[in-house]
Amino acid sequence: MIVELTREFLDQILALEILCFSEPWTHDAYAAEFMHVYSHTWGWVEGESLVGYLTGWLVFEEFHIANLAVHPDHRRKGIAQTLLDFTLCWAARNEGRVSLLEVRASNEAAIELYRRNGFESVMTRRNYYSNPVEDALILRKELGVE
Repeated sequence: MIVELTREFLDQILALEILCFSEPWTHDAYAAEFMHVYSHTWGWVEGESLVGYLTGWLVFEEFHIANLAVHPDHRRKGIAQTLLDFTLCWAARNEGRVSLLEVRASNEAAIELYRRNGFESVMTRRNYYSNPVEDALILRKELGVE
């Protein structure tokens, strides 16, 4: 089930960050997300366990996907797709016109997910990531367009 997450899920979000990213956000960075009116985090919750989440920022007409993570034991079950569908629809209903994100150039699974959903590469940011140093692809999708 998808729910909008609150600070009560912060420890579970951070645990997934560590599992899923080589540069996980810090406690303070994620805690600050719950203070901003433009920041929203939705999670896929099974029982009381968070198995996936998506954090995005709706600033004027732009919905920026900051993080999308699914626990490794729950991948390939459609959770990322469902979170993406839900949040893109939410953004469009809330006057979002375009969605943007950065993704590691080597993250083939994520790139494929986004491309299947109409995102297109618009530029590359050289050496954007560290640990390891890697380029980021900037992907963009017009909302409400299939």
